[in-house]
Amino acid sequence: MQINFCTPQFFFNISQKFPFVVYDFRENQNGYLKNSVHLSNLDDDMETISDFQKYLEYPEQISERQKLEKLFNNRKRIYNFFVSFDTSDMFSLIFKQKVKVEGSQVSDQFSISADLVIQMWQEVDKMTKKDNTLKKKNRAQTLMLQPINDEINEGDSQQNLFYLGIKQPIVSSRRFLEYHETTISNGPKIKYRSVSQPKLEGSGNDCIYSNSELFEATLKAYEIFLKEKIRQIFIVLDPIQIIFANYPFLNYSLVRNRGFLDKTFPNEIIEKKLYLGNGEHAKDTEMLIDILGITHVVNSTVEIKNYSNQLKYLKIEIYDEPHVCVKQYFDQVYQFIDNALQENGKVFIHCAQGKSRSACFTVMYLMRKNEWPFEQAYDYVRECREDVCINEGFINQLID
Repeated sequence: MQINFCTPQFFFNISQKFPFVVYDFRENQNGYLKNSVHLSNLDDDMETISDFQKYLEYPEQISERQKLEKLFNNRKRIYNFFVSFDTSDMFSLIFKQKVKVEGSQVSDQFSISADLVIQMWQEVDKMTKKDNTLKKKNRAQTLMLQPINDEINEGDSQQNLFYLGIKQPIVSSRRFLEYHETTISNGPKIKYRSVSQPKLEGSGNDCIYSNSELFEATLKAYEIFLKEKIRQIFIVLDPIQIIFANYPFLNYSLVRNRGFLDKTFPNEIIEKKLYLGNGEHAKDTEMLIDILGITHVVNSTVEIKNYSNQLKYLKIEIYDEPHVCVKQYFDQVYQFIDNALQENGKVFIHCAQGKSRSACFTVMYLMRKNEWPFEQAYDYVRECREDVCINEGFINQLID
């Protein structure tokens, strides 16, 4: 048995095309994702899907409830996402420390054995119960277990540090609490809180982690789903506040009255930098500019015009035919994208369907920028956007 984790980027990309449902196990609801069903206080005697279903809490809106009930009944043919973590804490972080590495080659989904996950959880659970002098502190929606008399040092000019009684640093973050102002579709600015992702500074017997009981319930539900041979189950490893910080338009409570629930977005290739999509996305300049913050567009078509004078375009007029010499444009496209990203811009690459021409330029950029072989870059792009299917002629030119 393998337990599957995924990043917010994987969730974002999958949710643009495929049916999905989110099972939200968090105790404190601070905004929630669309297609979310909430669960809390699960019973230890829960053994079957029928038992599990008794705990589902649907939204009050009848239309949303009906949609989610239909998704649940079709759960074997959809993506099932489990959301266990409300904010940045050491319990989610320790998993990332175990299974992910630094650098651009990190996959946005990965699996580790259930035995290892359960062993790690049991270690954390044992720590949280060993000392009844500990109390749970809730600060900026981040949960940590600390000795009662410990303080959090905060200052604008220095990193914020958690300390235990022996003054051992456990978590440091450049800015522990961040305020974000987000403007969506020319509407009012929305202020919300999120928490910076901390990094692991030390571990040992004195380190206490939170979310232990919550994750136990997640593992229980995961096991029940597997009994029905449901394979598309992913635990979103990053806290939901990180998701909202990167993708505020996925917060159902913010967008339900703004007409964005049925919008689809281009797929994100490089986090908050590079996107790949189709001609319909290219037409929706409100979405590109106001929601995603796109500044530059590579239009790799003959048939689609440039739609906005607010965006900087590079138009490469080619057809999706194997005999077309696409490699003659590689230098020009690479420099356009690279210059835009160095200027802190955001780039959207598109063709008619987002499958071949635009995907070819996307793969080319990753190959050059990261010094990746073709197979690695192609697999990465297809993982982000499953529609991708570059024609054989373009592939041969990329390999050359």
